[in-house]
Amino acid sequence: MSRYTKSHLFRCSMCLSFDDIYKNALLKVELQIENKTEEVREIECVISIYDENDFCINKKRIDTEVGAFSISKEEISIEVKDPKKWSAEIPNLYTLAIELSSKDSILEVASLRIGFRAIEIRQNNFLVNGRAIKLKGVNRHDFHPDSGRYVTRRTMLQDVLLMKQHNINAVRTSHYPNHPYFLERPISRPMDSSGSMRAQGL
Repeated sequence: MSRYTKSHLFRCSMCLSFDDIYKNALLKVELQIENKTEEVREIECVISIYDENDFCINKKRIDTEVGAFSISKEEISIEVKDPKKWSAEIPNLYTLAIELSSKDSILEVASLRIGFRAIEIRQNNFLVNGRAIKLKGVNRHDFHPDSGRYVTRRTMLQDVLLMKQHNINAVRTSHYPNHPYFLERPISRPMDSSGSMRAQGL
C-alpha cells in the first residue's frame, strides 16, 4: 500500500527531444501536484537527473502555489548534454528524482528510471536515435499453463530471457498493463531498459 500526504505528486509525464545530430537532449517534465487541504500551499519542487554512477548531471528547482483542493500543473525543461543514449544493444539508463517540499518539510520523494532515445518514422523507416531498426515482436499475456493468471517473477524473467535468446526486440503487452516487475527489470526495460522495446496493447 502507498500512503500519500495531503499535498503530493498526482501525475508525472515526460517528453524528450534531441537536436538535429542526436547529441544533446531536452527533457520536458510535466508535473501535476495535488493539494487536498483547505489552505493554499507553497510547494518547492526539485527535479534531478543522475547517471549510472549516481552523479547528478543536472538539477532544476521551481516554486509553485497550489490552491485549496486543487491540482497545479507545472512544466520543467532540463537540458542534458550528450547523454548516453538508450538502444536495444546498450540500454543506458538514468534516474529521474522528484522531491516536493513545503516550509522545509519534505512532502514526497519519487524516482523513475529513464532512457534517452528518439523514435521516428521517416520515409517508411522506423528509426531509433536516427538509425533504421527492424522490429521483431511478439504478443505477451500474463499467463502460465499451470498456474493460469498467477504469474511469478521467475516466470516473467524466463519470458524475457526467452525473447532475448530469439532476438525479440518488441513486445505488445496485450491487452492490459503488465505487472510492474516485468516492466522494471533491468533486462526488460525500454521493453524500457531491457534491450527490448514495448508497446501497450489496446
